[in-house]
Amino acid sequence: MAAEDVLQNEPAHDALRNLENRIKTFESRLSHAESTLRNLSTRLSLAEIFLGVKALTIHVIGPSFTSGEGVSWIYDLPNLADRASNNSAPHRSVLVVCEDGRPLGPGNAVHEDIRTKGQGRYSHWDQYLLFSTSDNTDPNLNGRQYEIVIQEDG
Repeated sequence: MAAEDVLQNEPAHDALRNLENRIKTFESRLSHAESTLRNLSTRLSLAEIFLGVKALTIHVIGPSFTSGEGVSWIYDLPNLADRASNNSAPHRSVLVVCEDGRPLGPGNAVHEDIRTKGQGRYSHWDQYLLFSTSDNTDPNLNGRQYEIVIQEDG
């Protein structure tokens, strides 16, 4: 049966429309299930990262990120400067950056690698977060949510 015959055959046309609607519903449910699975996987990953830590704080950051050199972006974190890495303690920060709930990394990355390679590398240095997105896009425009996860004392 040719496509134009199907369009003229009302029961077949209705069946085709019904099938298309069912496919759209299935795709929507599949997308929701994938999102839920990613969220659960992320939370499990974070739990594994911080196993034994008594408390975590999650802060949504952005979308006012400042463009750095290359593919890097800068976000000001003045209230966390005392927990940041610096020249005296280059690996002090245990902050984790997440993109849509998924941890980025590696953390404490070399700044030149963040600028030139990107792909989720980041560094919490002094009062700033220097980072790149997972695909080196602009975090102000890519529609993703960014969070920082911090181990709390106590």
